This record gives sequence, C-alpha cells and structure tokens, in this order.
Amino acid sequence: MNSVRSSSLSFEEIDSILRQESPYAFVRHQNQIFWLSGLSREFLGATAATALMQSVFEAHRDLSFFILRQRIYTNEPFCEMTAGMLKVIGKRIEYDFRAQGRVELLSKLGLSDIVEVEFVDMQSSWQAVLQRKRTSVFFKDEPILSAESAYKLLARLQSEIPKQKALHDQPREVAALLVGPAGELISTAVNESVLNKTLHAEINLVQNFLWTEKIKIPPYYKIYVSHKPCKMCAAMIYESCENPSLNEVIYFQNVEGRHSVNTVLDRRHLNRQIIS
Repeated sequence: MNSVRSSSLSFEEIDSILRQESPYAFVRHQNQIFWLSGLSREFLGATAATALMQSVFEAHRDLSFFILRQRIYTNEPFCEMTAGMLKVIGKRIEYDFRAQGRVELLSKLGLSDIVEVEFVDMQSSWQAVLQRKRTSVFFKDEPILSAESAYKLLARLQSEIPKQKALHDQPREVAALLVGPAGELISTAVNESVLNKTLHAEINLVQNFLWTEKIKIPPYYKIYVSHKPCKMCAAMIYESCENPSLNEVIYFQNVEGRHSVNTVLDRRHLNRQIIS
C-alpha cells in the first residue's frame, strides 16, 4: 500500500495556476484530474509531463496503467524527454494546451463546470520521487579506463539487483555508469522499475546526477549501459547532456522490441554497441 497522500486543489487554485502560465500537466481518469504544476522551465531532468507520469507510478502503481492510457495535457511544447517517456509508459499527449480558467479547461475536456470533478494535486507524489533514495553502488578506487573495465563493473552491479519472489516482478538486470573524461567513476545506477516503472537504470543515473550537481552532464563524459537504452532513457540522456554530440553512450547488449528501436540516440548516431 502506498504511503503517499494526495490532496485536492480547489477551483480557485486551478484558476490561479492557469493564469500564471507556469508549466503544468494533467490527465483525467474517470472523475479525477491528476494535476502537477510548480516546476520551473529551467528544471533539469523533468518536464511537467514526465514529472506527472513518474508521480502517477509513485502514488498509484496499481492504477497507473489505466490512468496513463488516457490523454495527457500540458502547456509545454514538444521535447524529446516527454515524447520518449510517453512512448514507453504512456499513450497520448496534447502539447501547448491552453485554458484561461477551469470553465474553459473543463469545456475542452467535454465536461461542464457543474460536473463533480476532483483535481488531485500530485505535488506530494513528485516530492516522493525527488526524495526517493535510489540504489547507487560506488567503486571509487576503480577508474574506468576501458570498455572492458566498464563491462566488468556493470556485471558486478547487475549482481546487486535484488531477486524478487515472483518472476513477473523481477526487473531486467540493467546497470549504468557515468564516467568522467579521465576515467573517474562519477556515479552508478541499476534498474529499480519494480518500485516505479519509470526508474530504469539510465533514468536513475541521469536524474541522480542532475539533481545532485544541479548542472547538465558536461561534455566528454561517457555513459556505459549493460543494455541498449530504450526510447525513454535515450531521450532523458539526450536532453540532459550539455552538448550530446560531445558525449558517448556505449552499451553492450542489444535489446529487441519496439521501445528500443529508432531512439533519439539512434537517429542522431550518438550511441554505439560494443560486443563483449
């Protein structure tokens, strides 16, 4: 049972948010509208829409599939990060959504102002995502000076992923490394999607770095991943590098399936496979 408690936003609060035109995203499921706002446009590692998706999984794991089958609305423009996450865990989205107040918003959703609709504030769930302690195992005394040394460390990290009692709950054993220009190990991460379906190893790796260092990933840093990044992870990496063309993304095992082909890193020739 999830311990994250959500509160409701009043119609007056919704009107105020819409007037301010700060980034927001929402999704309607039955008589509830799950709402997230409050991020600045300069926030690293998330858009309003991706924060909403991560928050839904954090607070409503059992219902998340049904909630995120519905159309997401956001007043932000298209970006690779949002599109990548949507392709893996969402369904549909409307970018650049605008409404002058709740009456117009409800009208655009095909609802009248008198319909009983609850605006569920997802801010506490988003804070839980931000504060979640994600697994990160460090081997600071071991510089990563070659693909071979990266592969060996990734294998050690994969072995640290806890085994689940039920086979269908077992996440794919994926690990990731962030390595500096001189081979210094900056950070590590593993797949924790059993806790939140968005917490792939690469998402953990990138968001941990962004939210700790408060900067984008600098040029000439390398990301090593045991498996090829999916569309969600590739987009997160792409949007989170200061200059993606000056970073390397190296993976060792190819992954078949629609979520791992034609990613933004593929299209821009920014990742490559090394056969171990």
